[in-house]
Amino acid sequence: EISACLVGSEMCIRDSPKNPAAHERQSIGNLLMLSRLQFQAGMQDAALISLEQAWASFQQPGQERYHTVLRSLFDAFATQGHAERILAHSAELPAEEQVQALIALFDAGQVEPAFSLLADNGTLYSSTYSDLMDSALKRQPTETALRLLDLTPEMHQHLSLIHI
Repeated sequence: EISACLVGSEMCIRDSPKNPAAHERQSIGNLLMLSRLQFQAGMQDAALISLEQAWASFQQPGQERYHTVLRSLFDAFATQGHAERILAHSAELPAEEQVQALIALFDAGQVEPAFSLLADNGTLYSSTYSDLMDSALKRQPTETALRLLDLTPEMHQHLSLIHI
């Protein structure tokens, strides 16, 4: 029995991720999956706790696939209807990273919190306004796209008009 345990522990050590960033992504991915399952099972409080644990596990910029993981976290919060948590967490981030929150909110149809975040945010890249307009036109009534156009700085409006 002891030798079987030793072999098992050696395999665990051997198979453990050597890259801490890979381990972090796997941990966050597991927590996101757990949260999704809890939410589907009607365990909303437990699902939110799992999402918050995933957020707490999230590291700072510079990590491999940072924006992908950030977007996954915001998508999970948005899908479960936690716009207030998105606004709170995105407030901690620089404007260029808040874009992930904006797109997640628009994609989930939570336009009021998205417009609130957009109003608090400074000028974004032109491509960001294009991405937001694409999302607004896919999921929202035309009034939302026109409202977004009103908030788009004049220098970026030409690209948004092309989308409409």
